[in-house]
Amino acid sequence: MTCRHRKGDPNCSSTPGGYPEQERQAARERDSRRSAEAKVAAAAVEARVAELLSRTPNQDDYEIVKHEPVGPHMVLLVQYSSCEKCSFDSRKIMVFLDVAATDVMYWRRIDPHFSESDPADRRTAPAPRARYPADDQGWDDAVGFARSKAALPVGWC
Repeated sequence: MTCRHRKGDPNCSSTPGGYPEQERQAARERDSRRSAEAKVAAAAVEARVAELLSRTPNQDDYEIVKHEPVGPHMVLLVQYSSCEKCSFDSRKIMVFLDVAATDVMYWRRIDPHFSESDPADRRTAPAPRARYPADDQGWDDAVGFARSKAALPVGWC
């Protein structure tokens, strides 16, 4: 059988540069477009992760600014210097139930989120039972909550 198409005719599948070459070129363009879209998506994910990390404190980099034992519980005001975009000047007020001052001395990591921790690990704080805004009213509310959990009268410390 003889081909009746001109050389390079896009409708010809048997001559160089014909239909198969167009398909290969279209496939290369699709792959290139998909690769570019994947790079843009990866960059967007990377930017979102960086933004979230800037709002999440480093659990190992903190300073306990203020503490108050309330019966068997502890109220802490903690400053996280690594949290650039945290509200209240990177400070967090947290209430820890059934925690002694000696327990707090061993902690090397305080996660302000309500995530579970290993109870056998003395170097990591347990999850806080409550968090409050780091202002005077938040402190009073946190101490009041700790008192309510300890069932202590208002004047007792």
